Amino acid sequence: MPIIHDTGGQFVQNANARTDAGWHNRQQPQASGSLELGKYNKVHSVTAGQTFDATGSNAGAAAFIVENVMDAVIETAGGGQITASGSLDQGTLYELGVIRVVSGTSGIVHVLYK
Repeated sequence: MPIIHDTGGQFVQNANARTDAGWHNRQQPQASGSLELGKYNKVHSVTAGQTFDATGSNAGAAAFIVENVMDAVIETAGGGQITASGSLDQGTLYELGVIRVVSGTSGIVHVLYK
């Protein structure tokens, strides 16, 4: 049988006379490390009762969003801390570097990375 070459995701017949349709038996393309899809490209969600340290491999947190948070404490990268209840609006993006999040008894703090 003849070998039919790839035509960009169309049916392909390889040397073993097997037919591939689309991505079957092929590796999907991967985004390169330099490809940025938006301003923030990674998120870590800290749920109730958790402590998250944005250090080591988690370093570089650039912003956060709070969701139904009661008594979480967010420590900023340059020093200082904010208690979420009463101080922060739910769903608002806060562009402050984060070094640590101590989540409270309820809610989620979404830590964002560039």
